[in-house]
Amino acid sequence: MSHEAPGSHPHGFRVIGELAASMGVKNIFHGHLHENYASVIKNNIKVYGVADSAVTDLFGNTLSV
Repeated sequence: MSHEAPGSHPHGFRVIGELAASMGVKNIFHGHLHENYASVIKNNIKVYGVADSAVTDLFGNTLSV
């Protein structure tokens, strides 16, 4: 879980994804950019952007907004 986005988002930071890959992370959840989206990056890491006050489960399903 991170406030900032990895490189999957145009305003994200590639280094977050690189760190996640080196740690064997399977999923990244982040806020900050105020939009719900899903993506996949290096090493098949699933990335979920969680908008505003949304709640997302561990599978990336938005439960509320």
